[in-house]
Amino acid sequence: MNRTGPVTLVGEGIVRRHGGLTAVDHVEVVVEAGTAVGLVGPNGAGKSTLLDCLAGTQPVDGGRVLLDGADVTDAPADRRSRLGLVRTFQRSSVFASLTVEENLRIGAENRHRHGLVRGIVGLPDPGAVAAHCAVVAVLHRLGLGPLAHRPASTLPTGTLRLVELGRALCSSPTVLLLDEPASGLDEAETDQMRDVLVALRDDGLAIVVVEHDLELVRELADRLLVMAGGRLVAAGPTAEVLNRDDVRATLTGAPA
Repeated sequence: MNRTGPVTLVGEGIVRRHGGLTAVDHVEVVVEAGTAVGLVGPNGAGKSTLLDCLAGTQPVDGGRVLLDGADVTDAPADRRSRLGLVRTFQRSSVFASLTVEENLRIGAENRHRHGLVRGIVGLPDPGAVAAHCAVVAVLHRLGLGPLAHRPASTLPTGTLRLVELGRALCSSPTVLLLDEPASGLDEAETDQMRDVLVALRDDGLAIVVVEHDLELVRELADRLLVMAGGRLVAAGPTAEVLNRDDVRATLTGAPA
């Protein structure tokens, strides 16, 4: 593979077993700063489990996870998040009773809590200042400023997806793992999400995205990984992989 930038996230031979089932079977992932890797395959292929292994929400039974060259295989998810590896989930995890701004503040405070002791003793809290600046910047970037004080429970699905993305961005990630970010979105909302993600990629963020919307994947992902039965069955430049007959058969269930 010809690398165009520094390698940010590497999964080497990732294995994850559930009882007698191998959910992820020696899968390799490499994502560089300023690039996006798409992860596609039929339901049950192991895509979300692979994201869990990369993020630290599930342990690996084999292989290694490297972040900016450092081995984080044994690091818990919260430590990986503080190091810049942030994951979103297929089902929205936005807190419905909180406002948009409050949801984003959760992500910011998770990354910028080092000023807590100073705040308790009445000294200036650099962590709180950094968290506030992160929230303001993300509200502006995602066009959520006018909705900052709206309860999340009053917002449509497309906006909630942006709020969830915004909370992840407030953690100041270098690598973003996205699990079906366009799930439940209509065409206009999907276009908006695609434009946001392309801009983030072009600004230098490394992205791994699990997604069933192949048009979104085609326009966002530089490289594509195809999984089936826990294994990697195809990999390469997105357009080339999507044009392969065997890949189309894997994704549609039709004979090759």
